[in-house]
Amino acid sequence: MNDAIKKAKSNPKKNISYERKIIVSGILPPPDALCAIIEEAGMRVAGNDVSSQARSYSYIPQETGDPAAYYADFYRNHYPCTTLLYSSDERLKALNELIEKRGARGYIVAQFHDLIRTIE
Repeated sequence: MNDAIKKAKSNPKKNISYERKIIVSGILPPPDALCAIIEEAGMRVAGNDVSSQARSYSYIPQETGDPAAYYADFYRNHYPCTTLLYSSDERLKALNELIEKRGARGYIVAQFHDLIRTIE
């Protein structure tokens, strides 16, 4: 990881190519150190596939006054997520659509709690 940080810091920001669009994924948002590596490497986050962020709020049902109907609608229309087994079959299709829609050329998924320990 330290080598990756050094390499990222050696790339001048003035040479950023916006063809280096990536999708970031995981359960938790990326730590500041990973964000710095992404920026210093000249990449740009073009898509958010983080479970506690985009996957959680991608669909919000209308309030109806009926909690059972609200949650049934919420889970029936929830963005495909590996944390919801019934929707995992649709996950690759949704990821491919996100990659195409955003023009991403890379995909970073990490267990961020392990990455934080590695960087510290």
